[in-house]
Amino acid sequence: MRASGIPFLIIRPTIILGPGAPILGSLEKLALLPVTVVPGSGRVRFQPIHVDDVVRCLMAAARDRLFAGETVAIGGPDVVSFRDLLGEIRRTRKGATGGAVHVPLPALQTPLRMAEAAGLTKVLPITAGH
Repeated sequence: MRASGIPFLIIRPTIILGPGAPILGSLEKLALLPVTVVPGSGRVRFQPIHVDDVVRCLMAAARDRLFAGETVAIGGPDVVSFRDLLGEIRRTRKGATGGAVHVPLPALQTPLRMAEAAGLTKVLPITAGH
């Protein structure tokens, strides 16, 4: 894109949440297991953003012609840890946070890759790429 000579703006949202968001479905699968499964430490922090806010940002960029060859990261107003987000999803859907188990990332990689190779991606709560 940068080499094309075409004016552009790259928008990089963090996790986009909202109705039908694929990542939300994956997060719900992790959060709603009998015990919430937290990949890794769960301390990674990010700023999830609602899809409506992403759309507003894109519309404003197009309206104001903000194509200055930049890359802009956007996120919602709240900074949350992965574990806290899973807990909030569980609390919203079940009324309580319940327990959580942390699973080291390396312990997840091989089983997830094997399940993906077997064509089970649609039933997995997360993929090896997540």
